[in-house]
Amino acid sequence: YLGYGSTQNDSLYHPYIHHGLTASTCYNMFRAAEEYMTTTKLEKTGDDIRLFGYSQGGAATISTLMEMEEEGLGPRIKDVRVGGCPFDLNVFFNKYSADTNVVYSEPAYILMLTRGLFYGDNLLDSIDWHDILADSMFVRNMWYDNKSVFDHFPDYNIKDMNRKLDTLCGKKMGYIYNKTGFDKTATPENEFKGNRSWMTFYEELQKHSLVKMQKPRTPIKVYHCVIDPKVPRECGDLGAEW
Repeated sequence: YLGYGSTQNDSLYHPYIHHGLTASTCYNMFRAAEEYMTTTKLEKTGDDIRLFGYSQGGAATISTLMEMEEEGLGPRIKDVRVGGCPFDLNVFFNKYSADTNVVYSEPAYILMLTRGLFYGDNLLDSIDWHDILADSMFVRNMWYDNKSVFDHFPDYNIKDMNRKLDTLCGKKMGYIYNKTGFDKTATPENEFKGNRSWMTFYEELQKHSLVKMQKPRTPIKVYHCVIDPKVPRECGDLGAEW
């Protein structure tokens, strides 16, 4: 949907992993497809619903499942499978950001996840990015058209952003986020030392982590690679326990 990693417009953000917006968007897509079917000569073979998704799509699948159950479609849902799903956003974020030397192949996705959560809950104007991101993200550089990496946020081009982050820090996540903040995302609120922006980020990660929500009534099959360079295996384990 709009803002999905390629839209060149600073007002169209893709709300990565935002539970509510993802659920409503996917459910509306399903409703549109069902309505369209009534206008065609295609014959439906049944009303069963099967949901599948991988990585971010895994989270979207479960959000959609929850929305469908709320709308009374639970009895029609016969199969739900997710792979590489970021069930716990705190675990996901800490895995790749707490260690300065950890290289993440496409770090723009984590940056867009951060911004997407703030955008989805109308919090962009209430946080200070200097509290969240490292100083290097704000340095203007001639290689970046005399802009900083942060200045390129509105461009919202994932490929270009990953290329700039590779040049800036070799895609090492610890050099992208503010070192005084990223290791506090899993601590109690009273340990944020007054940094409201990081407290807000912590709250957003908690709020949109699937394992912190009431689990769906429909059984879910969970798949996860032993070694996953994008979403840590721990997320799959927590999802299976949930």
